Amino acid sequence: MEKFSDLTESFEKKGTVRNSVDFGKALEEKGFTYADVYYRLNGAGITEFNNILTKSGALIQGEGGTYRGNRSYHASDNGKRTPEETALDCAVGNIQERLFCMDNIDFKPNPKATNTSTDKDEDITTKELDLIHIPTGVQVEFKTSYSNLYGHKAYYNHRDGGFRKFMRDGNIMIIHFVKLEKVAVISKKYFEDPEMGKDKGSVRIVDEHIYKENTGKYWDSITVWEGIMIDYKMMVKGNSEISNAVKNLAGYK
Repeated sequence: MEKFSDLTESFEKKGTVRNSVDFGKALEEKGFTYADVYYRLNGAGITEFNNILTKSGALIQGEGGTYRGNRSYHASDNGKRTPEETALDCAVGNIQERLFCMDNIDFKPNPKATNTSTDKDEDITTKELDLIHIPTGVQVEFKTSYSNLYGHKAYYNHRDGGFRKFMRDGNIMIIHFVKLEKVAVISKKYFEDPEMGKDKGSVRIVDEHIYKENTGKYWDSITVWEGIMIDYKMMVKGNSEISNAVKNLAGYK
């Protein structure tokens, strides 16, 4: 079991990206702790995360794990995070998805998005997206950004590149800007793509396929204009506009 302060110290020493740490800091900025997350989940009968999160808000990190293969090793930022750290950060990502769905009841987690019952490297990840929008049945990718607002835009970093293709393929993505208490629901409708004849857009790639030493991965850096963002206060109040935005984009080709 580790205190949040212990995780933070480890994070700062290593210089690695730890979702469990970033989310903990964002919670504190909003007047919450991981203990509030525990009670929010358990109050709704969701106990599947009690193996990594206690009533007091302490995070539980396993010991002596091993990478499950090349994909697992890559997910750990090519060994910059231990298997235990990687597993904890991934679990916190699943918690974020669950909290979003609890606040916004038109969405539910997609059980086919990640195959947690296999140790076969090639079967761990799937092509399914994170969430299902219940009214339309459309799958939606869910991402988190801890960006502040710079001018009239915020940043989102897309791991392993491929953001341009993801947009061109007609996928829908929800980006939760935790610090801003907003989300952006995006698809190629909003994507600036000059090669495809779209010289303007609220969503832009500013750097593409850039290698970052601290993660051992290639990233696309994306900006999102605040004008398309929707208010959302996590664990306080959902927003039906988020569901409506997905409905509007579901039929966009």
